[in-house]
Amino acid sequence: MRLERERLGIIEPRVENLIAQIAARQLERDEQDAQKRFEELYREVEIQGLEWNARYLEALAAIREEMATAERKRKDDEEIVLLTLMLAAAV
Repeated sequence: MRLERERLGIIEPRVENLIAQIAARQLERDEQDAQKRFEELYREVEIQGLEWNARYLEALAAIREEMATAERKRKDDEEIVLLTLMLAAAV
């Protein structure tokens, strides 16, 4: 089963969850250094006793981008609501 998942490029749910946690921490810190992002991921994978796979780094980048995009959208939505309320109050 594991070999089939690897062949298809599917990351185990527990690894994906770990990667998402790391991505959230890195976004919270606004980590810009690619080497530090890699080292944190690699260290966490080792701590969990998992075998390293280069796809994990790709997944980290994709998840970070998804989270960053969602956060930008949330902020834009809040700004629109605030501007709408300000406009309504001015009328």
